[in-house]
Amino acid sequence: YLLFAVSGILSLTIGKSTTQHYICPFSPWTNTGINISLVFRIPSLTIMTDKEKCVQCKQCNRNCPLNENVCEKVNTNHFDQRQCINCFECVATCITGAISKKWKM
Repeated sequence: YLLFAVSGILSLTIGKSTTQHYICPFSPWTNTGINISLVFRIPSLTIMTDKEKCVQCKQCNRNCPLNENVCEKVNTNHFDQRQCINCFECVATCITGAISKKWKM
């Protein structure tokens, strides 16, 4: 219960995204896995973006559980999967294919 209370308080004060990186016990493992796959060139499931396909519908923003501005990240090509919980909700809701996932080295 303490973890839920601390998580709730931090989410309300500093935001969900920041809280996820400090409280979630899986976040360090996810980020470590991403870093290992980048260093050793191991294929991993990666979120790909294409700003040319984005029509600014912002469905990705509405469905992101961390309330991230995914649309902005797509249009500036600054999508960093280490700042994400990799739930792929943005991929599932993108109607134009501007956000997709694929196996990449």
